[in-house]
Amino acid sequence: MNIIIQGYGMVGSTLHKGLKTLGHIHFAIHDPYKGLVVSPNSDRMNKADVLFYCVNEKDGRITDGTLLEKMVGKLVIIKTTLNVGETELIQSILPGVKIVFMPEFLREDTALDDMLHPDHIVYGAVEQEYSEAANEIFIGLSGVRYYVEPKEAELIKLVSNTYPLIKLAFFNQLYDFCVKKGISYDRVIAPQLKNKFNSGAYMEIFNKGGRGGGGKCLPKDLDILLQSDIGREILSGVKTVNDDLLAKYPKKR
Repeated sequence: MNIIIQGYGMVGSTLHKGLKTLGHIHFAIHDPYKGLVVSPNSDRMNKADVLFYCVNEKDGRITDGTLLEKMVGKLVIIKTTLNVGETELIQSILPGVKIVFMPEFLREDTALDDMLHPDHIVYGAVEQEYSEAANEIFIGLSGVRYYVEPKEAELIKLVSNTYPLIKLAFFNQLYDFCVKKGISYDRVIAPQLKNKFNSGAYMEIFNKGGRGGGGKCLPKDLDILLQSDIGREILSGVKTVNDDLLAKYPKKR
C-alpha cells in the first residue's frame, strides 16, 4: 500500500511512526513548510492508494485540496479536526473520492502510545464501505470501533477536546476560591477524585509550570466549536477563563 501523508506536524509525524509500527512501509510526505513536496502530477501521487490529511487547520476547514482532487476512486482519511459539516461539504465537492473523517485522540506527551493503544477509533463517512476500507489499515489496533455519520464524528472530536476545558475552567476557579477563603483545595477535591460518577482528570491546577488548558488542540478546538450554537454562553465563559489563565500563568512549553 502506497501512503501519502499531507501535513507533518505532531499528528502527521505520529501517524507515520504508528503506521510503520503496523507494518506499512511505502510513504511519501507532503509538507511544503518543511520542504517536503509531492507534486500533484508525480508518479508517487498517481500510485498512491490512500492519502492522510493531517494539516493543522485552525478554523476547522480544509484549505488545501490540491492532492485530494487527485485521489479519485481512492481513499482520503482526514485526521485534522473539522467544523461540523466540513466532511460532507468536501465529499460533495469531490464525489469520486472516498473520504473518511477519522479523528485522532492524542496527548502531546504520549502521542505514539495513544495512537497504538486507543480506547476507541471513530470513522465518519457518507458510505460505511469507505470507513471499513479505512479500518483495514488499522486492523492491528485494539479499541472499540464506531462507524458513524461524518457530522457525528466531527462532533465527537470537538466534544472530546472541549469538555476537558470546561472542567479545567471550573476547578481553576474553585482553586482560586479556596485560596481566597483559606480552604484546602486538595481536601475539597480528594473525594471527587474517588467519586465513580466523576473522573478525576483535569482537576490538577498547575501543569508544566502554568495553569489552564494549552497545547495545540484544546484551545483551537474550543474556538471551532464556538462557531456552532452548542453551549455558546457556557463555552464563551470557559474561553474567557482559560485565556486569562494562560496569560497570567504561562506554561514552560
